[in-house]
Amino acid sequence: MAILVGITSAMHMYAAPTFPNQIYTQAYWFAVIAAVLYFALAGILMINLLGYLLGHYPQTFVLTDSQRTLILQTTMLGIWLAAGAAIFQKLISLTFADALYFSNVKILTLGFGDITAVDPVARGLSSRTL
Repeated sequence: MAILVGITSAMHMYAAPTFPNQIYTQAYWFAVIAAVLYFALAGILMINLLGYLLGHYPQTFVLTDSQRTLILQTTMLGIWLAAGAAIFQKLISLTFADALYFSNVKILTLGFGDITAVDPVARGLSSRTL
């Protein structure tokens, strides 16, 4: 999910296809739609978690273990990626969208190589051996 959001938000780094010889593929549009849907669903989960923590649900409202786990994992992934993007934004001098993309690529160990860390601290933080 997060990789789709990061890739979609960092599309300004790449040249768009030139019509009529080149077009965006069907897979690209599926990725864009999936990123939008995942972002919307993650937002709804965050709103539900906030309502739950603030006590806006009745006392009879009970989350199952799988629902609670899904909400917490989604929240922690969002925090992890946002914190990583904030750190890499400062260390590599990127925009937040590019840093989010870089964090997604690093966390998934894809290693595209289009953005590289030159600073020794950033290289140490982005190393897979940590």
